Amino acid sequence: MGNLGLPIPEGVASDEGKATLEFTIPAHFSTGISVQLTPRFKTNVDIKWTDTAAWEEFKIEFDSDVDFLEILSYIAPENVSARSITFPRGYESTWSWAVGFEYQWNDRLALRAGYEDRPSAIPEDKADLLAPFGAAFLVGMGFSYQLDKDTVIDAGMGMLQSKVDIPSGSSSNLNSTDPKDIIYTPYSGYDAETNITAFLFEFSYLTVF
Repeated sequence: MGNLGLPIPEGVASDEGKATLEFTIPAHFSTGISVQLTPRFKTNVDIKWTDTAAWEEFKIEFDSDVDFLEILSYIAPENVSARSITFPRGYESTWSWAVGFEYQWNDRLALRAGYEDRPSAIPEDKADLLAPFGAAFLVGMGFSYQLDKDTVIDAGMGMLQSKVDIPSGSSSNLNSTDPKDIIYTPYSGYDAETNITAFLFEFSYLTVF
């Protein structure tokens, strides 16, 4: 069976049932300051903290015994039973920062640009594909236009980029060659890489009536 080399019990082609995962949304804190440097030029600086360490592990529980999990429970009894499997994560809480600029072109039009640095909450030895989002940066630009005294249009676009190289044997959640990690390393002994690019668009129309 895959990397484990374990057989599926005879006559069992598949298992069906319900599974549950208790998922904690990490606590988040952010604060910032806006400074009007000149009559037309303003800057904003923000700092943020996310308690990603709350994702110490993900535990999936099933409503009935799963034959394959029962086999795995002999290999890792501390994390696997016939009705559950726990995925240790070992993530870390992180601080990040962002800076933005606004230039008041005229009485109607304001131009905006910004940059955000997002360090990874996943240590190098815990990189995985359940949460492949590593260290990233976000750049963006946009504008605000006052159509009339009651109506404002805001628009913006941004690009987020994250790339992580995971050398062979470096992560206990992905490609470790240590036998004790056998359950959690689908790419044992392989080099791995994650590459994420996201384009963000925003548009809003605000009017008073």
